[in-house]
Amino acid sequence: MNRVRAWSLVVVSVAVGLWVGVLAQEPVEEILASAPSSEDYPGMDAVVMLDEAYLRMTQTGSELVVRQRICLLTREGIKNYGEVQWPYDTELSELHLDYARTITPDGREVIPAPSAIHEVTPPFLKDAPMYSSVKLYTVSMPALEPGAIIDWQMTIRDKETAPEELRAGLSTIWHFAWEIPVQRSRLAVEVPEGTDLRWQARGIEIEPIVQTAPGTVVYEFTETDIPAITYEPYMPDLRALSPLVVVSTYDSWDGIAAWYAELAEDRYQTSSELLAKVDELTSGIQTPSEKISAIYDFVARDVRYVALEFGLGGYQPHPAPEVFANRYGDCKDQATLLITMLRAAGFEAYPVLLLVGDGLDADFGLLPTPHMFNHVIAAVRQGDGWLFLDPTCDLCTADYLPDPDRAKHGLLVVGDGDRPGLQVVTDPFHPGDNFVESRVQAVLSAGGDLKATASISTGGFDSVWYRSILLSYRPGERRKVFEQLLNYTVPGGRLVSFDHSDLEDTHKPVEITEEFEKDGFAQKAGTVMLLPIPYPAQVPFPDYLADQVGQQERIHPLITWPERIEVHVQIAVPEGLKVQLPQGVSVENSVGFFQAEYALTEEGGISACRILQINVAEVSPEDYPLYKELINAMIQDSQAMVVLMP
Repeated sequence: MNRVRAWSLVVVSVAVGLWVGVLAQEPVEEILASAPSSEDYPGMDAVVMLDEAYLRMTQTGSELVVRQRICLLTREGIKNYGEVQWPYDTELSELHLDYARTITPDGREVIPAPSAIHEVTPPFLKDAPMYSSVKLYTVSMPALEPGAIIDWQMTIRDKETAPEELRAGLSTIWHFAWEIPVQRSRLAVEVPEGTDLRWQARGIEIEPIVQTAPGTVVYEFTETDIPAITYEPYMPDLRALSPLVVVSTYDSWDGIAAWYAELAEDRYQTSSELLAKVDELTSGIQTPSEKISAIYDFVARDVRYVALEFGLGGYQPHPAPEVFANRYGDCKDQATLLITMLRAAGFEAYPVLLLVGDGLDADFGLLPTPHMFNHVIAAVRQGDGWLFLDPTCDLCTADYLPDPDRAKHGLLVVGDGDRPGLQVVTDPFHPGDNFVESRVQAVLSAGGDLKATASISTGGFDSVWYRSILLSYRPGERRKVFEQLLNYTVPGGRLVSFDHSDLEDTHKPVEITEEFEKDGFAQKAGTVMLLPIPYPAQVPFPDYLADQVGQQERIHPLITWPERIEVHVQIAVPEGLKVQLPQGVSVENSVGFFQAEYALTEEGGISACRILQINVAEVSPEDYPLYKELINAMIQDSQAMVVLMP
């Protein structure tokens, strides 16, 4: 698991100032004397002995010195932390490796060979020359074994040739905790005397040590003995759980909006080809919603998304005509093209900055910084409100915002002088919009064999999810996936036929039809037959959710998504048999509800309806027992038996 850190402006050289000794390498003997052991940290793969950074404001931007020292306790720790990686943009920054060394348990100091140091293009950018300046600086550390310590430092500096408008004010977010213990975490920030630098902590009580010298002030934040963030399944992103401190020279969130508006101002250019495409897409369309939909479909489906987190390749988007011509872009580029085309069609549209990820959301109660955000979408004026659009979702439509973007606080960048930014909240979750609804018609023979047909319909993000799953396989492989699913829901069952709706038409929800059968589905006990009510080959199914509720209690919130799973089953049974139905189930609480209802049909068959609805995207540790109650009720109900008697 690699560490994620947000920095103001990536930078290289040695920061000089009050914090002397930045480059001083401590003697090997001293480091080994304080090295942790597996006995000190049982169960841990590694320990961060030192995690520190020195961020300095300069006349041409900023420079950053980063130093880390990690003791690798196990083979797994070597795999996870034995390679140093740092992404940066070569157009905006210079990077210099000040030193790197491995300290072995027997006291040897081993320096990486030049062949172990590389500057490479990240694999996901190899087919995106527009981002050829984004590199990943890597150092493969040598002589690694359990007990070895890796110790390195690098300096990153803004290039003097970088345009002035690209130089943001100084700011950063420093996270203190990792997924492994941290013995010492330190952030120092140096600014010219008289600079209005503010700081704010969350999840930790900390005050900086302030040192002054002629012309400079240094603020130093230090914390020691920080426990590891404990792993749990379905936990939030580490950044949502780590204590942090924000330092910033920005006055307000309006200042952030004004800064981004200026960066993007000349990027909403048009070209004759772009305008011709807008005319082509909207020709003959009368309603505004259909025009928006046509333009969105083009940008989302015909412009390839390059998954480059906002800020990594710089904050300034590429000009819309360039993105249009290249047919690819990251989130800010796709949003810029979409906004440009929507404006050309007569709509009022703007960018929206978001923080997305499991358990993440922009916190406007903290000090303003661009590093609050990692994603950009678009917003179109709709009367007194906004229609939010994320063109990075190529399987979505304009009328459905993907779930990762929902219920998020965002900064809508209007760019007006009086009010450059609006703090907005994106579309809320509606559990009924996300659904999987199945209808099964089955016949049970006198010998206990089952033959069934099923139709599965989907909506909202569940439809996007199903489409994504199916498209990730070749047409001939998709049936095999559902054969596997059937073996979970009806062990030993055979998928007789399988078909699905047109996956290329994103405006039509995914629908699936299937036939399946199982010899000996009903268990015989003398003259009595026992059978469960089957689920078809679908996801989710009861046991699919079981691993979410395997813990007695939780430390962290559980990440899920609001949805409704509804299954209707009718089974025709042999004539002359009495039917004893399972008892109905009804469980409802603040997290959602589960209900199962059973009845006899007019023909004497079995009718069952099961519904699970989850109303929240995140289950707190306090509400985890309520979530368990719902899922366990669903699992137990799936095992309930119908009894058939002469």
